[in-house]
Amino acid sequence: MIVAGKDFMPIVADALMRNQQVRMTANGSSMTPFIYDGDTVELEPLHSSPERGSIVLAASQHDQFVMHRVVRKRKGIVYLRGDFHFIFDCEGPFSEKDIIGKVVCSRHRKQVRVHNEGLWKTAGLVWMLLCPLGTLLYRLAVFLRSFMRRIVRSSTV
Repeated sequence: MIVAGKDFMPIVADALMRNQQVRMTANGSSMTPFIYDGDTVELEPLHSSPERGSIVLAASQHDQFVMHRVVRKRKGIVYLRGDFHFIFDCEGPFSEKDIIGKVVCSRHRKQVRVHNEGLWKTAGLVWMLLCPLGTLLYRLAVFLRSFMRRIVRSSTV
Protein backbone atom coordinates (compact mmCIF):
# COMPACT_ATOMS: atom_id res chain seq x y z
CA MET A 1 0.00 0.00 0.00
CA ILE A 2 1.29 3.46 -0.87
CA VAL A 3 0.11 6.39 1.23
CA ALA A 4 0.56 9.94 -0.03
CA GLY A 5 3.01 12.05 1.96
CA LYS A 6 0.36 14.63 2.81
CA ASP A 7 -1.63 11.86 4.51
CA PHE A 8 1.29 9.90 5.99
CA MET A 9 3.53 12.62 7.42
CA PRO A 10 1.03 13.91 10.01
CA ILE A 11 0.86 10.32 11.34
CA VAL A 12 4.67 10.19 11.52
CA ALA A 13 4.78 13.58 13.29
CA ASP A 14 2.13 12.45 15.77
CA ALA A 15 3.99 9.21 16.55
CA LEU A 16 7.25 11.09 17.14
CA MET A 17 5.47 13.57 19.41
CA ARG A 18 4.19 10.57 21.43
CA ASN A 19 7.82 9.48 21.93
CA GLN A 20 7.65 6.57 19.48
CA GLN A 21 10.26 5.54 16.92
CA VAL A 22 9.15 5.50 13.29
CA ARG A 23 10.38 3.63 10.23
CA MET A 24 9.65 4.99 6.80
CA THR A 25 10.91 4.83 3.23
CA ALA A 26 12.98 7.78 2.04
CA ASN A 27 11.74 9.47 -1.11
CA GLY A 28 14.14 11.55 -3.20
CA SER A 29 17.85 11.81 -3.83
CA SER A 30 18.75 14.98 -1.93
CA MET A 31 20.56 13.02 0.83
CA THR A 32 22.68 10.87 -1.50
CA PRO A 33 25.19 9.30 -0.79
CA PHE A 34 24.15 8.88 2.86
CA ILE A 35 20.47 8.09 2.31
CA TYR A 36 19.26 6.89 -1.09
CA ASP A 37 15.79 7.00 -2.61
CA GLY A 38 13.97 3.91 -1.34
CA ASP A 39 16.14 3.36 1.76
CA THR A 40 14.39 2.56 5.02
CA VAL A 41 14.99 5.30 7.57
CA GLU A 42 14.45 5.03 11.31
CA LEU A 43 13.57 8.22 13.17
CA GLU A 44 13.37 8.93 16.86
CA PRO A 45 11.88 11.86 18.76
CA LEU A 46 14.17 14.82 19.34
CA HIS A 47 14.68 15.31 23.09
CA SER A 48 17.19 18.14 22.89
CA SER A 49 18.44 20.77 20.51
CA PRO A 50 19.56 19.18 17.22
CA GLU A 51 23.32 18.94 16.75
CA ARG A 52 25.08 20.35 13.74
CA GLY A 53 25.55 17.46 11.32
CA SER A 54 22.47 15.53 12.50
CA ILE A 55 19.92 14.44 9.91
CA VAL A 56 16.50 15.63 11.02
CA LEU A 57 12.89 15.65 9.91
CA ALA A 58 11.48 19.17 9.86
CA ALA A 59 8.00 20.48 9.23
CA SER A 60 8.05 23.43 6.87
CA GLN A 61 5.28 25.80 5.95
CA HIS A 62 2.31 24.51 3.97
CA ASP A 63 2.39 21.04 5.64
CA GLN A 64 5.54 19.93 3.85
CA PHE A 65 8.30 17.91 5.47
CA VAL A 66 12.01 17.73 4.71
CA MET A 67 14.66 15.28 5.92
CA HIS A 68 18.03 17.03 5.65
CA ARG A 69 21.21 17.67 7.60
CA VAL A 70 21.56 20.47 10.17
CA VAL A 71 24.28 22.74 8.78
CA ARG A 72 23.86 25.84 10.93
CA LYS A 73 22.25 26.86 14.22
CA ARG A 74 21.80 30.26 15.82
CA LYS A 75 19.70 31.19 18.85
CA GLY A 76 17.07 28.49 18.39
CA ILE A 77 17.04 28.85 14.59
CA VAL A 78 18.11 25.88 12.46
CA TYR A 79 19.21 25.75 8.82
CA LEU A 80 19.22 22.52 6.81
CA ARG A 81 20.77 21.30 3.56
CA GLY A 82 20.51 18.07 1.59
CA ASP A 83 23.82 16.23 1.19
CA PHE A 84 23.51 16.11 -2.59
CA HIS A 85 22.84 19.81 -2.97
CA PHE A 86 25.62 21.37 -4.97
CA ILE A 87 25.21 24.87 -3.64
CA PHE A 88 25.78 26.46 -0.25
CA ASP A 89 22.16 27.60 0.04
CA CYS A 90 20.42 26.36 3.14
CA GLU A 91 16.77 25.70 3.83
CA GLY A 92 15.27 27.61 6.66
CA PRO A 93 15.02 29.24 8.96
CA PHE A 94 13.32 26.55 11.03
CA SER A 95 12.64 27.03 14.70
CA GLU A 96 13.71 24.15 16.90
CA LYS A 97 9.98 23.45 17.38
CA ASP A 98 9.77 22.67 13.64
CA ILE A 99 12.27 19.82 14.04
CA ILE A 100 10.12 16.83 14.88
CA GLY A 101 12.60 13.96 14.80
CA LYS A 102 16.10 12.85 13.95
CA VAL A 103 17.40 10.01 11.83
CA VAL A 104 18.99 7.27 13.89
CA CYS A 105 19.86 4.88 11.08
CA SER A 106 19.05 3.90 7.53
CA ARG A 107 19.11 0.61 5.66
CA HIS A 108 20.63 0.55 2.18
CA ARG A 109 20.90 -2.81 0.38
CA LYS A 110 20.80 -4.74 3.69
CA GLN A 111 23.52 -2.53 5.18
CA VAL A 112 22.60 -0.62 8.33
CA ARG A 113 24.07 2.85 8.58
CA VAL A 114 23.98 4.41 12.04
CA HIS A 115 23.97 8.15 11.37
CA ASN A 116 24.17 9.54 14.89
CA GLU A 117 27.44 7.91 16.03
CA GLY A 118 30.69 6.44 14.81
CA LEU A 119 31.88 6.26 11.21
CA TRP A 120 28.69 7.45 9.51
CA LYS A 121 28.36 10.46 11.82
CA THR A 122 31.98 11.44 11.19
CA ALA A 123 31.62 10.92 7.44
CA GLY A 124 28.47 13.08 7.44
CA LEU A 125 30.24 15.91 9.26
CA VAL A 126 33.20 15.79 6.87
CA TRP A 127 30.84 15.70 3.88
CA MET A 128 28.94 18.72 5.23
CA LEU A 129 32.16 20.69 5.70
CA LEU A 130 33.39 19.83 2.19
CA CYS A 131 30.25 21.06 0.43
CA PRO A 132 30.20 21.41 -2.59
CA LEU A 133 33.46 19.50 -3.08
CA GLY A 134 31.90 16.29 -1.72
CA THR A 135 29.13 16.40 -4.31
CA LEU A 136 31.65 16.95 -7.12
CA LEU A 137 33.79 14.03 -5.90
CA TYR A 138 30.73 11.78 -5.68
CA ARG A 139 29.65 12.65 -9.23
CA LEU A 140 33.20 12.05 -10.45
CA ALA A 141 33.31 8.64 -8.73
CA VAL A 142 29.99 7.63 -10.32
CA PHE A 143 31.24 8.75 -13.75
CA LEU A 144 34.54 6.86 -13.36
CA ARG A 145 32.78 3.71 -12.21
CA SER A 146 30.46 3.84 -15.22
CA PHE A 147 33.38 4.59 -17.55
CA MET A 148 35.42 1.66 -16.17
CA ARG A 149 32.48 -0.71 -16.56
CA ARG A 150 32.18 0.26 -20.23
CA ILE A 151 35.89 -0.34 -20.76
CA VAL A 152 35.70 -3.75 -19.06
CA ARG A 153 32.64 -4.74 -21.14
CA SER A 154 34.24 -3.65 -24.40
CA SER A 155 37.48 -5.52 -23.62
CA THR A 156 35.68 -8.79 -22.86
CA VAL A 157 33.66 -8.75 -26.12
